[in-house]
Amino acid sequence: MRASSAGATATATGSHDAARRLEWCRRASIAVLLACLLYLLDLADAVAFITTGRLFVSGVVNQLIWLVVLVPAVAVCLLKLPLTVRVLRRAWPTLLVLAWLMATTLWSDHPDLTIRRGVALLIVFLVALGISVGLRTPRSAVLVFAGAFGIVMLVDLVSLVQPSYSHTTLGIRGIHQHKNTAGFVVTLAAVTFVVAFFLVRSNVLKLALAAVALWALVFLKVTESKTSAGTLLIALLFFPFYWLWIRDRAIRLPQLLVAGFGVCVLLFAAVATSVTWEDVGLFIFSDLTFTGRTDIWDVTLAKLASSPWFGFGFGAVWETGSRYNDMGGSRHEFWNDPDIINQSHGGYIDLMLHGGVVALVLVLFVSFRALANARKLARVAAVPPMQRFAICMYHCQLVIILLSNFLESSAFFPSSPHAAYLVFILVQLDRWRGEFDAWSTATAASRHQVAAIEGGAKAW
Repeated sequence: MRASSAGATATATGSHDAARRLEWCRRASIAVLLACLLYLLDLADAVAFITTGRLFVSGVVNQLIWLVVLVPAVAVCLLKLPLTVRVLRRAWPTLLVLAWLMATTLWSDHPDLTIRRGVALLIVFLVALGISVGLRTPRSAVLVFAGAFGIVMLVDLVSLVQPSYSHTTLGIRGIHQHKNTAGFVVTLAAVTFVVAFFLVRSNVLKLALAAVALWALVFLKVTESKTSAGTLLIALLFFPFYWLWIRDRAIRLPQLLVAGFGVCVLLFAAVATSVTWEDVGLFIFSDLTFTGRTDIWDVTLAKLASSPWFGFGFGAVWETGSRYNDMGGSRHEFWNDPDIINQSHGGYIDLMLHGGVVALVLVLFVSFRALANARKLARVAAVPPMQRFAICMYHCQLVIILLSNFLESSAFFPSSPHAAYLVFILVQLDRWRGEFDAWSTATAASRHQVAAIEGGAKAW
């Protein structure tokens, strides 16, 4: 009797310790995710300006911040090692991209920069891995994203009282480095607020989310970022159709017919009124050079022609410390001035400059695979509706990033914080898809195994 009682006590103690470790992992992941998001969304730059008068965080401080958040992330990975291994196995495409970008060191124009920036991206991946294995559900991740975006939007509002910092001749940027960066943050924030609105139960929180979403739209207007405004419009129009598409198969054919009919009407109207593609481009963009981007694209593509398959090394093209960008032509051309141009303003061109056509193909494969994962999770009836709706945030944010990457370099761009943001999304989608696949496999294999993972299923 005593032996059995002691065994039961030991089992209860072990279960209690395991529960405490899981709770610590959850809280650590939430704290690290919130800290990383606030940093990636430029809050650190605002703090740097207030404390030092400098607009940007120094390189040393940047490295220190990532090393600080790396410690709890690695601790979470070790505490949940089996899940970490499963996520790593599913995240092999992202690891393949990282491996290829690191491999460009072998032919990089600046191998030291490629190594440093490649290691930095690897640290971002490890932090994203620790965050993903510590979170319990997609809904919890969405609420953390919404909290981070809410804080940044409020700080943007406060920054308007300091015009010398938040205002530029091109538009209002708030606490961000550029008006287009501010617009990009707002587009991601608006989608997150919409999803979070339907995930919270408190009326007070719903009202707060509605208010901050309204302010985000106003802020987007004053930034005068046309690229971001167009991207957000596409995302907001895409979201309801996407949700209906994955939720009800019966309406898919009518949706396709309506979309096809709408396209035919627009084409007929264009032909009847003699509207040309140039007229359409001017109406949408107001400038067919995309504010000088086509000039930059011409010289970068000419440079790329000398090494199209492998590029010139990850992080070895822009911001190399040189007084001039090596983009051809006279040194007095604006695209050769690193104080004015530090990217090609075409993310897919920059991918090829850094890693060639191989890098472009790998990143597109990873991105479309992530979209397929999100679509799969959002469609499966076995996943609770609230978690399926949370997954929609990742899908819409991926669409925004991929669209923005046509005119602003963000996807796996070494000096862009949005590259880290994309890695966070990719790793989390791999985690949720792996969790669902494990649950489905166990369900199909044996009903006895379902009871063993019942807690995980209920958490979803």
